[in-house]
Amino acid sequence: MLKSHVLKEIRRFSENTHWVALDVRTLEPPEPMQKILAALSVLKAGEVLKVSHRREPFPLYHQLPDLGFQFSTERVEDGLFEICIWHKSSHPQGLGAKKSGKGE
Repeated sequence: MLKSHVLKEIRRFSENTHWVALDVRTLEPPEPMQKILAALSVLKAGEVLKVSHRREPFPLYHQLPDLGFQFSTERVEDGLFEICIWHKSSHPQGLGAKKSGKGE
């Protein structure tokens, strides 16, 4: 679960951000990864991809830094994770560290 100060930063970031929603909860592997990577390939600077997933996509987390992205994950409830992914160049001030993926 994200710390409250991190959630506040995400909310502040969201006021000036275009969100792109992607729900992959019902898809079987490897479709979630494929859909997410396809969405990221057209994600513009300043946009945030908000993925609804039934699990944490650890293999994706490892790829994101090399692809030029950072992320933040929140476990909303059992069986629901929300992963926000954005270009490193669009990094919201103050949002940092693991579960806000810097590939650590």
